[in-house]
Amino acid sequence: MFGHSGSLTFPMTYDYDFDGFYSSKRPGWKGFSSLEKSLSIALGLVSILALALMIAVIIVGVKLNKDDYKPPEKLTEATLYPPWVTTIPTTTELKEVTTRARPTTQLTSTTPIPPTETTSEAIKCTSGQCLQILESLDTSVVDPCENFYDFACGGWTIRNPVSIDNPSVDQFSKAQESFELEVKHILEESKANEVELDMVETAKLFYTTCLNDSSNATEDEENAEIVKLIDDMLADFDFSSGDLIPVLSKIRKELDGNYLLSLWIDVHLEDNSQNAIYLDHGNLDIFEEILTSESNTAYRVDLYKEFIISLWTSIYPEDSNIAVEIADKLVEFEYSLLQLRRSNNTQEFANVEILSTATGLDSENYTTVLRFINQTLSSDECSDSMITCNNMLTDVDIILQDLQYLSSFDALLNETDLNITVNYLKWRIILDFAKHSSEMHRDLYDHNILGFNTSTFRWEMCVKETLRFFGPPLVAEYVQAKIANPVKLKLQVLGIADYLKHTALTLTQEVTWIASNATRDIISQKLEELQIFALYPLSLTDENINIALAYYSNLNLTNPSYHFQNMLDLTAWQSASELNLVWGTSNDTMQRKELEIQTSNEVVYSYLTNSIYIPTAVYQPQFYSIEDNGSMAFVYGSMGTLIGRQIIAAIEESAVSYYKGVPSGMWDEETLANFQSSSNCMQDEYNAYNISFENSASINGESTVKTNTLDVGGFKIALKSYWYAKMLLDEHEINGLAYSPEKLFFIGFAQTWCASYSEDKLLQEITQGSQTPVPYRVNVVVESFNEFSQTWNCSKPIQQSCHLWSN
Repeated sequence: MFGHSGSLTFPMTYDYDFDGFYSSKRPGWKGFSSLEKSLSIALGLVSILALALMIAVIIVGVKLNKDDYKPPEKLTEATLYPPWVTTIPTTTELKEVTTRARPTTQLTSTTPIPPTETTSEAIKCTSGQCLQILESLDTSVVDPCENFYDFACGGWTIRNPVSIDNPSVDQFSKAQESFELEVKHILEESKANEVELDMVETAKLFYTTCLNDSSNATEDEENAEIVKLIDDMLADFDFSSGDLIPVLSKIRKELDGNYLLSLWIDVHLEDNSQNAIYLDHGNLDIFEEILTSESNTAYRVDLYKEFIISLWTSIYPEDSNIAVEIADKLVEFEYSLLQLRRSNNTQEFANVEILSTATGLDSENYTTVLRFINQTLSSDECSDSMITCNNMLTDVDIILQDLQYLSSFDALLNETDLNITVNYLKWRIILDFAKHSSEMHRDLYDHNILGFNTSTFRWEMCVKETLRFFGPPLVAEYVQAKIANPVKLKLQVLGIADYLKHTALTLTQEVTWIASNATRDIISQKLEELQIFALYPLSLTDENINIALAYYSNLNLTNPSYHFQNMLDLTAWQSASELNLVWGTSNDTMQRKELEIQTSNEVVYSYLTNSIYIPTAVYQPQFYSIEDNGSMAFVYGSMGTLIGRQIIAAIEESAVSYYKGVPSGMWDEETLANFQSSSNCMQDEYNAYNISFENSASINGESTVKTNTLDVGGFKIALKSYWYAKMLLDEHEINGLAYSPEKLFFIGFAQTWCASYSEDKLLQEITQGSQTPVPYRVNVVVESFNEFSQTWNCSKPIQQSCHLWSN
């Protein structure tokens, strides 16, 4: 919905000083007289003595993000603090204390963590978190100093083997499976005596018809559904004129199809208080994945062609004699689309053009694509009850992204045989909808595209499709069913995130590669303005949920018992609902984004809104224990690192250069040079890392450098944040585990990345992936920090590291 790339971003910065965690401006020393200076020194000494007495009773407060939520009136002070906080300030203290408690000494990057080893082996391990940690460990033969990943995840990989159909399994996919299984239970649960949201009732109806769609229709009847859909989309197409814009517009509005051009609504690149219309190259769906993400590309392209031939001849049997030719030309056309696109898809806003509808759209370079925008949006009425309907289309800017592609779009259409272009549109409709009309089509998709030897369970596909359309109301049901005190959990996570943001500021003041105060100020401002959206919005409560989900009021299923028609109705409704945001405010857009991201299993950063989103689906035991006796250290090592990675993403060059949408270098030249030098050093370091693999592969340091810096930086932020929290709060240990809280921090970090790979998949990840395979990304990170060797009593020397954020 919010951009075909799905990219997201966030920023923030603070300082630790004797005023508390937040920096504040102080009067200049030079402006004081000698007497004033003497009095100031005397008062300072008295203040220090007083502070030493007060520090024992100052407890951490949680800075509430008022833009993210509004606490209920009956919220008690106890809900504001994590379960490990043993002393709660009174209401009066909460009103009076506006600064965060902090250590009496400024910690540095090399401050050691004193171990506090426990002796709890005799205590039985009964909690879910304790059992999860123990089952994941391999303590039999693995020395944590030699291979910490195998020590922390050896048991996990045994319990989570790969298969032919599933060559890789990790904690994130397991979290998603767990979340989807709970949603399945909600969808199949009967609540005869309870009032249920209308949207949940509709979701259950959709899910049921999806499950039962092994209809009695013949294969010819199922194929006829697809043919009719295609004919409807092409009904107004005039072959004699060759004008495809009306067809592309209709496909975008009714099928949510971004086939040759991608159009969506999001907040403005340069001004988050406004919406903008975004236009970019079309998406290539599975063909792009085949060419860019897997090994054996030629073989997979051949499989793709076979898939086209099988599906095309099933729907158009009269084309059997020319099906091979059609498949060859379709693949050739997709190659040409890919080659026309910008060379670096990660730099979405490196070169854009912003057109103002207020001054008229008369750009000669983009005549056709601008006509596409007008035809897609001009006929829409402001009918969405969730938005304020206070915009006119002439008030909204258009942001053109891939200028190379968009400026060549007319030539592309003119130089391509019209029959090939029309067949491509037909093929994309078949690819998107045939799997919903026929079991045979689904089996073909599973085998040729997903590479499965066996068909997926029907309920898995139906749950995913139901979440696609009904994610927000189902998340509300999930929270109510699975989380005893969601407000308390939300505030706990926001408190941890606040610590992480403050720590990020400290790091930016300590690192030497930032060469100027001006650059530090830019980073600080970005971090100050960083927003954190944790868990589901509090608007999804019993009192406000109908208001938050009002845009569902426009949903109408014309034939509820017919699954294929339900898919068409829901797709058209969702597309219209998204496009209607152009008439609303940017606040409408950001609220919708917060709602719809809740089913994601990853913590993400949006550089358009400078925000971090921690979706509901992430709150699984492997990342965050919701038990009252959960370990703070483990949570900081796992969830803390995930949030820290996104804070680093906001700081580093690629995010900072787009600060407030300005696509220009924001850092001084010396800082940029230092950053690049460290990045080059890190590439060499990872390239040289010794991997025991029979095919003698090595890590691709160049393609993984971005995620490697996020890993190290996120770990550093989480480590320092935990150290601050530990000094201020009573640590909570896990009964039944013979590991100190400090060791649990490192275990939490490593177990976040537990994964199982087939040999071929691991080789692919090593040679082609954009992320270092987890055994090495864990070991390289921990070996870069002195705290690890100190905590685990490792005798081997710490490897020399050139990381931006490590020791």
